[in-house]
Amino acid sequence: MTLDPHALRVRTVAALGSHADALSGTVLARAEIEVEPDAARWESSHGLVRAHLVTLYVPADLVLALEARPAVRDEIVAAFARALGDTPGHALADLRIEPVTPSRGVDRGPYR
Repeated sequence: MTLDPHALRVRTVAALGSHADALSGTVLARAEIEVEPDAARWESSHGLVRAHLVTLYVPADLVLALEARPAVRDEIVAAFARALGDTPGHALADLRIEPVTPSRGVDRGPYR
């Protein structure tokens, strides 16, 4: 499994499905995705599970919109969990959503 942010974005958008809230799509389109591999590990009955920490850096207005609509945040978390969990032995450890800061660069606009 590749943990490349671009590939993970594509799998996560697919996991959202066609009935997802529009805000979920906007967040994924505008997010800078950072993956910390192997943030946690454990042995399951099927073997080693590697859990990955995902951080989304999004514009502050989207962070505020997500805080006002927790169900949309839950939808995004579930989509990342499905995207990572589709590969045996991989899981989502946690999803963090942080505002873009000047040190991370400027908002690049929607992903294409």
